[in-house]
Amino acid sequence: MTDTLHPCVRPRRRFVLAFVGVCMLWVLVAFCCYGVGSAEFALLFLLGAGMLLIPSRTSYGTLMQLVGLAIPLSGAVAAGIMVMELLYPSAEKVPCTQMAIFPFMVVWFAGPVFYPLGFALVVLFERRRVAERQKMQK
Repeated sequence: MTDTLHPCVRPRRRFVLAFVGVCMLWVLVAFCCYGVGSAEFALLFLLGAGMLLIPSRTSYGTLMQLVGLAIPLSGAVAAGIMVMELLYPSAEKVPCTQMAIFPFMVVWFAGPVFYPLGFALVVLFERRRVAERQKMQK
């Protein structure tokens, strides 16, 4: 492809990579140093973050990636809440940290299901737009 990238694609891409890297680093520290999570936790986090590492060449695709940053952010916040519960355990039968982690876990578990669907819609709409543009030029 000889197309030039949209001007907003490269800065968004750098931001996505840096953000995912910071979240991965935090989850790795929480996983290795504090022992929170499990192999399934790490695998699901890597799946959610790995989807964001697929490059996008359009401004709509990178915008979808910015929306998808909620997945690794939710995983990192969940790991942080688990570390907080480990360091400062609650005396209650149901700790308030379990209630605080619930919205982040919903986003984190639903993200790998809904993000590919949203990204597929973005790709479909972009292809339609390009096809219509090429049809108009002929």
